[in-house]
Amino acid sequence: MKYIAVYGSLFFLLVSGTACDKTPANSSQSAFNDKSAKLAVAPEGYELGEKYFSPDGRHVAMLASKAGQSFVILDSEINGGYAAINDQLFSKYRGDFAFVATEGNKQRVIANGKAGKAFDGIGRPFFTPDGRIIYDAKAGGKWLIVAGDRESAPFDSANPTPILSDDGKRLAYTEQNGATRKIFLRLCSSDLSGCASRGDYDAVGELAADASRTRLCYTVTKDGKNAVVTVDLKQPGLTEKPGGWYDEILAAKLSEGGEHLAYLARRGKSTVLVKDGAEMPVSPVETVFDLVVAKNGRTLYTAMLKEKVAAFVDGKQAEKVYDEISGVSFSPDGTLHAYAATSGQNAFVVVNGVEGPKYDKVVSPRFTPDGSRLVYRARKAGERFAVTADPKGQTIKEHPHYEAVWDLAFSPDGKSVGYGVKIGQEFWWKVEKL
Repeated sequence: MKYIAVYGSLFFLLVSGTACDKTPANSSQSAFNDKSAKLAVAPEGYELGEKYFSPDGRHVAMLASKAGQSFVILDSEINGGYAAINDQLFSKYRGDFAFVATEGNKQRVIANGKAGKAFDGIGRPFFTPDGRIIYDAKAGGKWLIVAGDRESAPFDSANPTPILSDDGKRLAYTEQNGATRKIFLRLCSSDLSGCASRGDYDAVGELAADASRTRLCYTVTKDGKNAVVTVDLKQPGLTEKPGGWYDEILAAKLSEGGEHLAYLARRGKSTVLVKDGAEMPVSPVETVFDLVVAKNGRTLYTAMLKEKVAAFVDGKQAEKVYDEISGVSFSPDGTLHAYAATSGQNAFVVVNGVEGPKYDKVVSPRFTPDGSRLVYRARKAGERFAVTADPKGQTIKEHPHYEAVWDLAFSPDGKSVGYGVKIGQEFWWKVEKL
């Protein structure tokens, strides 16, 4: 749960970041580390937990415990000890690093070594392009938004879930009217000025945005019905655009640039796939898992089907069912789709219905920015490694095997892939040509 501070329940925002120290941050975008390098050595005397690499390949953070206290080890710098640590993040804009620390029954944000104000609870923080940190906090039964050195007035809310536009200029979150208990959206400048409000709903789902964070998408409930609402963050003011009203919204997603919206909904006994406002009847399914929308508007979702998991492309099941499906994605032009699947003891990638080679585990297949390659992580006989495949999923190269391999990140030119690995007690950033 969001505000339960336990050592093992950490959310780590994997966005590209730079230096994580107490020195002033560089205002420029972090440069991708295109050379393999040793980043850290596991310190003696600590029990290590989760480890995380910044996608630019310049830093590694490790959770650690010692004598009942929690620490963050950032490269070779030890931060702690606290009762618990969660919500670590690297800034994707500057050389900033932060985490949420629990001290007694209070929480505070530690950003670049500086401790923020203590609150009863703190949500997931994030950085602005100019280096300020924003988060929602709870104090005395009320909520407020903290933006740098400014705080909003306290308000009622079930879950504010603030979201910042990609340019760092606009901030959206939800509030609850203390008298009517209705929920509404508030959109402000990132310094909490010039706010506008819209909506009067019985409930509002968690706010989500496209990958470019130029368009919001959220589910609202009113008078027993549900709709998906979008807001264009590029436009001045605040204009909500609700879709049709349904008995239930199963899943909703924007395409990467926000140009397309798709969602699954139920009306009576009928299930429909709604793509950019147009309804398409589809077969009823049980629980819906992943839903992705390609840049060209094509859709792919996975759902339970007779105790198996099936993938549906543009509302039609065209492929086999599996024990598990994860990591669904489209190629940049939307003509290819891929995911990781398991069947019995075997795991493999599936590209447009064609199965790749068998491994013990396959994680997060992704197409390169130009669509010429597919990369993913795999495990076999206890060893972990990255795999480069052609667009049809056939292996081009198995990269070197390690004890552990972390998430893959593409270089800006798309010609290399970088990832963190563990070699004995050392943590390395490895870069491989594609």
